[in-house]
Amino acid sequence: MRTLHFENLIAMNLKNYPEIIAQELGLQVKQVENVLELLDSGATIPFIARYRKEATDSLDEVQMESPNWMTRTLSPYFSPN
Repeated sequence: MRTLHFENLIAMNLKNYPEIIAQELGLQVKQVENVLELLDSGATIPFIARYRKEATDSLDEVQMESPNWMTRTLSPYFSPN
């Protein structure tokens, strides 16, 4: 995995960063968006891995934790729109 340069992302002031997360992790944007939507709706990572494989294209728990962590880490740096 490449090193994520937070300074570059912050400087870009991205409105929608799932694309960057997907690129950094080698995932499809839709996979990242779906994981984040399911987590926002209250689903847990183990639940998603077991029962929502169709939404994530069969990502495992480790793959799902990375977008979750990156979003929690990056979100304070981007202004909401």
